[in-house]
Amino acid sequence: MGQKINEQTYEAQENSPRTPIWKFVPPNDYAVPTVHMQKPVSKAWQFFQQIFRRKDVLDVSFKKEYDLYSLPRVQLAHLVPSLPWEDVAVALDTALRDWMADEFSENSVKFFIGQPFSEHPEVVSHLGVRHQAVEITPPSIEQILFNEKSWFDSWPSYGTFWVLPKLEHCYLRHANGLSLVRRLLRLAVSGQLGKGVIGCDSWAWAYVQRIFPLPQADAITLQAFDADRLQRLIYGLMKSQSNTKIHYYSAKHGQEITGISAEEGQRQKEFEELAAYCRGNVAIATTYWRERLTYRQDGYEEPFDGKTKMHTDENRFGEHLWVTAMPPEPELPIGNDEEYCLLLHAIMLHGGLPESLLRDLLPFSAIRCRGLLGQMQQFGIVHCANGCWQVREMAYIVVRRLLSAHGYLTDSF
Repeated sequence: MGQKINEQTYEAQENSPRTPIWKFVPPNDYAVPTVHMQKPVSKAWQFFQQIFRRKDVLDVSFKKEYDLYSLPRVQLAHLVPSLPWEDVAVALDTALRDWMADEFSENSVKFFIGQPFSEHPEVVSHLGVRHQAVEITPPSIEQILFNEKSWFDSWPSYGTFWVLPKLEHCYLRHANGLSLVRRLLRLAVSGQLGKGVIGCDSWAWAYVQRIFPLPQADAITLQAFDADRLQRLIYGLMKSQSNTKIHYYSAKHGQEITGISAEEGQRQKEFEELAAYCRGNVAIATTYWRERLTYRQDGYEEPFDGKTKMHTDENRFGEHLWVTAMPPEPELPIGNDEEYCLLLHAIMLHGGLPESLLRDLLPFSAIRCRGLLGQMQQFGIVHCANGCWQVREMAYIVVRRLLSAHGYLTDSF
């Protein structure tokens, strides 16, 4: 992780109070961002501009897209580092302060629901460290299948704070794989396990609500990132990593989209579209931003847009990068969509699964399961990390849309 980033970094040069970067809300209040629709007058002006735009400008724009090159992975990781999950844990700690201090709270357990790739286990673990809590490891596969009560021996004595970072690894969608998690939830919400925080993936949370409804559960999640918070976060990450002034230009039209010289409308539009496409998932949005950064081999070229030229003197200093359009979405291989959906859904509901368990949970032979995984891996849909098959970050939006279209249970985010 790069150097520590705090709210002051995000708020640089801003004096007015704004929504905190890390904002927590009940899951039902998660607000998926939408793209702002332009007003009729604005649309008409845009149409007028397009009619009279010089042809040479359009030609130059196309050439800029064509001549861009990918940055080395190391440089990309430096420009846009991993998200500071420890900072999220600090913010979560603040959000839970009153509940933590209330010895007579009606809810002894808090659920922290994490969107895919948002590292909720890491956040909950950091929270536990801050409070010297006992961290509960998920049960083994055998303990789940045999509903072994001995797993509860790992809980601390009543009165000691505990955290369970991965509820999604406490069950299997199998006839014998649900009793233990039902027992866990019953004991937890009734207060018999004492005070603690349970982390849970958003897909697992949707599934848990089906097998053990918790209508009164005390749950919170990270609010969806809108254009404003996403822009502030990404700027903060970039500023924290480089002492060099970096100018980012849109490869589509050549205008600068960050920095003082950037037009606010263009900057807002860029992040609005990114936030809406990623459904407010900050982890996916930063990954897309990182993947879209490119450079020109011929170095700096004066932006062609007339308004940007007004800031030429300023723009001459620093590094110049280009932000390309959103990358094309991965496609499923040709075959039986239903089989792909079954496999992908099992992976999502469990937060990733090893191949041996996928074979046990799905109505496929071992050979067929291996073949489906291999095909989807080749098409960039899934990958295997540490022996566990997972949906790729860059394929998640497509997978979620596919499962939703086929009527599968999805998360609410």
